[in-house]
Amino acid sequence: MRNNDRAFSPSHRSCIYELKDDLYEANVYRHSYILRIDQLEDRLAEYKEREVKYIETVRSLERDKECNLREINKLTSDVETLQDKKDLVDGKLACLLKSSKDLEDIIESQRSEKVKEGLGYNVVSPPAADLYLSL
Repeated sequence: MRNNDRAFSPSHRSCIYELKDDLYEANVYRHSYILRIDQLEDRLAEYKEREVKYIETVRSLERDKECNLREINKLTSDVETLQDKKDLVDGKLACLLKSSKDLEDIIESQRSEKVKEGLGYNVVSPPAADLYLSL
């Protein structure tokens, strides 16, 4: 027994020992609680850093999205313009093809049957002699 414990009765001593044990246990819990709070604060700081990075990433992605949407709108407009030009050219081509067919029909209708018989090689009479004067 310690010297200062002799002044107390056994029941008081037992009460003191229980209180010391309770105090020790409370200090252990308090220390454990403080460690957990420190860990939580560290994790919270880490999460806040991540949040800042995520917010920056989200903002960057939103800017990229806006840029991509503008580019898509521009390309869509270009496609529509090109489609209009293509339709115009297709119309002109159809008109030219019809005109070409009509012209072929007119030329074909004016060929004589005798010329039509050849396979593209027609007999051509030789030029008349001395039709051209030399100067």
